[in-house]
Amino acid sequence: MEHLHNTRLFVEETYRVLKPGGTVVMTSENLCSLLNCIALCLGYTPFSLMQLCGRYIGNPLGLHYNEPIMQHLPVDHPAFSGVAGHIRVMTVRQARELFEWVGFEAEVRSISILPLPDCLSRILERLIDNRGHYMIIRAHKAR
Repeated sequence: MEHLHNTRLFVEETYRVLKPGGTVVMTSENLCSLLNCIALCLGYTPFSLMQLCGRYIGNPLGLHYNEPIMQHLPVDHPAFSGVAGHIRVMTVRQARELFEWVGFEAEVRSISILPLPDCLSRILERLIDNRGHYMIIRAHKAR
């Protein structure tokens, strides 16, 4: 979902085409993950939003910092949209509110506190809520 220009339309269309009683499960990155919060506190761009103008910039702690982003189309091609990578990254609360606003019964939770190993990440996930780097969205359409 973080790659879409019109997130609301995507969620509305998902609701429209899903059968009553159906459930959809999606994943996305979490803007308020522990890793992104630390980056912001240090004055850096959140890891989830480093892709800008064809490069990974704004956060020298990023794995691909200052490297070019491989584009499928050259930037001077007429079909190039001008934007590549993540368009918008939501928080757990924001994702839940969006899906509920459209009409879903939504359960959203975060997972994987990076860069910790899985065993430590699972322990920490129980102690601090909504700080995993990814979120799982489970949205149900009532009958």
